[in-house]
Amino acid sequence: MAKNSHSEDSVPPDIAIVDLFAGGGGFSTGLIQSLVQTHRSQIAAAQDIPEPTVQWTHPAVEDWLAEHLSYVAVNHDSDAVATLRANHGEYGTIHNSRVQSLHPPSAVGDVDVDILIGGPSCVPWSHQQDGNASDQLRASPRAVTDWVSHLQPDAFLLENVEGIQRWGAEIDDTDTGEMFRHWERSFELLGYDLDTAVINAETYGVPQTRKRFFLQGRRDGEPRWPEPSTPTSHPAAATILDKSNIGTCLWERDPLAAGTTSRLARYPREYGDHAACRPLADALDAVTPGTHRQLTHRSLDTFDCGEAVPDGGDLRVAYGTVAPTQAPDATGRDLPPLTMAGGSGGIPHPVTDPVPTVTASGAVHVAFMNLYEIASTPAGTRLFPLANPDSDPYLPPAGETTGVLTTPTTDVGLEVRYRLLQPREAAAAQGFPEEYVFTPSTKGDTETLIGNAVPIPLARQLTTPLVEATTSVTAED
Repeated sequence: MAKNSHSEDSVPPDIAIVDLFAGGGGFSTGLIQSLVQTHRSQIAAAQDIPEPTVQWTHPAVEDWLAEHLSYVAVNHDSDAVATLRANHGEYGTIHNSRVQSLHPPSAVGDVDVDILIGGPSCVPWSHQQDGNASDQLRASPRAVTDWVSHLQPDAFLLENVEGIQRWGAEIDDTDTGEMFRHWERSFELLGYDLDTAVINAETYGVPQTRKRFFLQGRRDGEPRWPEPSTPTSHPAAATILDKSNIGTCLWERDPLAAGTTSRLARYPREYGDHAACRPLADALDAVTPGTHRQLTHRSLDTFDCGEAVPDGGDLRVAYGTVAPTQAPDATGRDLPPLTMAGGSGGIPHPVTDPVPTVTASGAVHVAFMNLYEIASTPAGTRLFPLANPDSDPYLPPAGETTGVLTTPTTDVGLEVRYRLLQPREAAAAQGFPEEYVFTPSTKGDTETLIGNAVPIPLARQLTTPLVEATTSVTAED
């Protein structure tokens, strides 16, 4: 609890927290949600509101936080600072500065800190890093040690990528972990009991396969990790997808990279049960940027791909209008939508699985694959979906013209609609509520804030044992 005395005219806050390298505020928001959840009954009584309405965004709860919470966040990026102020400015002090440039006691003020959280730069140890990280980035964890040394919080929780455990003495010395062990020892010398964990966010209610390293330090007891809330029944990507955006038909857009198309082709091959799925997957696998351009030329009915496609050797994109009724004898959707991580290692997963790790680049592929029976009618080519158009949210509307990939050996066509995960969907995958405000003016900058965040549900659950052990609230008169 915040214990330092203030002037006689002021009331010291009950709770003091600090967030270093705060970014877009995922870690902070999760911790503040945990505070509100832990002290829900006191807040309801103090603010005279029904307990079920106690949420961190409720105006009365914000008033309570302004009175009872000392919240300090630090980040050097102006977009991050503006976002933090837009969402936590009613009760927080947000410094637009590098963590290393501030004197901790001056930045925090005359309070004793209960909990310090932070996510120092992960760039030097990320799988996507090319090995040229600066000494300044590699030194950012030491800045946390300096803040902990000055502030002596009751507890701290730090997040990073797993690779930080390889932190060596030199930039090219990536495997020894020598500096990481020194870093841990520096906290132990300050009187902290430590514990580490590598946690997959999907086991804590986050619809995302995101594995991160956490270091917990406690001065008042043994570190404790909460039990996973979803250890086996992982949340699905479908819960965060915008179903009104089913992407663009593959043949109505610029070609994808050959590797991307090939990885997409794994999906009908591995997950499809319909007899046409394997030959259509082979056909999709054969599409290169060059053949894509030929296939999208509507005056050309077929394009010979030689031996690339078994059982026929040529591909065709059949253009037709989507019929309003399901294909006769169809039993339902064979291929649910998929998400796929960017980069050469990404593999497709159905949206019944979590989303791949959301990163600062925002490169999570989303594809919608629909199977149709192709029928020639006096009115032109009609495409009868195998899925039920009355109940399936991933089909284009009846009457829309689209193109399906097919071969001479089947009267079934494969429609591939493609897009990238959008920022608001990525934010949902990180647990940000719909009303959370992101202030950057560009999509890329918004994706950076979202992708670098700690998922809010994970932050809330991991900080709850710290909140319960280290914070209390002064009784109301």
